Amino acid sequence: MDSRYTVVCDEDLSRGVQHIARKYELTHEEAVRQLVEVGLEHLEEEVPA
Repeated sequence: MDSRYTVVCDEDLSRGVQHIARKYELTHEEAVRQLVEVGLEHLEEEVPA
C-alpha cells in the first residue's frame, strides 16, 4: 500500500528540487520521491546492520 507524505521546503531546497525535476524531465513529486529513496539507501550504507 502506498503512503502519501507532505514535505515543507525552504526556497533554496525547493529550487533544488525544481532544478532536478527539469533536468531529468520528472514531476516535482517524482523528483522528491527519488531523492528520498536515494537518501534512505545512502543512510543504509552508512549505518551498520
